[in-house]
Amino acid sequence: MTPSLPRSWARPVPLALAILLSGCGEELKTGSAGSDDGETAEITGGDDSPPPNCPVGMIELDAINVSLGEADPARIEAYQGQILAARGYKLEAYCIDELPFPGKRGAPWPTDELDWQTVEDFAALAEAHGRRLCTVAELLYAAAGPNNWRYPYDPTSHIEGHCDPSDVTPTENLAGYATCTSPLGVRDFMVRSTWAVLDDQSGEDLRAFYETTDGGTLIPGGGVYAVWGGSASQSTFYAPDNFGMHFYGPDDPGYINESVRTCAPVGVPPEETDAAWEALQDQFAADPRWAAFLP
Repeated sequence: MTPSLPRSWARPVPLALAILLSGCGEELKTGSAGSDDGETAEITGGDDSPPPNCPVGMIELDAINVSLGEADPARIEAYQGQILAARGYKLEAYCIDELPFPGKRGAPWPTDELDWQTVEDFAALAEAHGRRLCTVAELLYAAAGPNNWRYPYDPTSHIEGHCDPSDVTPTENLAGYATCTSPLGVRDFMVRSTWAVLDDQSGEDLRAFYETTDGGTLIPGGGVYAVWGGSASQSTFYAPDNFGMHFYGPDDPGYINESVRTCAPVGVPPEETDAAWEALQDQFAADPRWAAFLP
């Protein structure tokens, strides 16, 4: 396949939370999106950390009731239909990849585009290895954290240089920017948007926005998948942050500046399951093309 232009260049129709960051005494600003009440919290770590309870390369996030999404009416209006408005979420505990696929520190980013069929094929492969596509709600919480940050690295504002500046050809491999880390320790959001399952919680307002008079939907593909989150570009037609959302269907082209990462139930899988998944990660890292990995 010949990679198409990144879709940010085209415009379609309109708790006891464990903050899993390394280091001791590192400072992290906390606060809610749209506010300037950031304060300093101390992140600690050490030998008293709980043992891993997720597959290798994943982070465990506790169950929580939390408010997530954009609360600024001006931003909601500016990105109508392409943004998640603030609402309450109820999440069960889950595991999420620390990094986008192939999910290993130092591995290259994929070099060709993702489309609907590729995502479906990848989802089937993940499920055969005890993983699955994340829901929009799971990605949103992993990126925004319990204080509902607009950007993974800041409560309200885009900061140049905190994440890789290129969504098409990233300048560094995965985990190359230590500052591109969410409050919950999940890395490399805001480089490429992420394909996800459009769950009922995240989809409620958007499904209403796109509903037709006969009860159907204008969401491509019927609203099975969504492409969640911002990318390195701040000039996208959808909100360029944790609250952004857009859609593509089975008949749409693929785009190179989109990614995917997996989630899983809490619990350590059999060693052979982890080993088989790691072999797939290594295979992709050696030839980071979806077309070669999922022919």
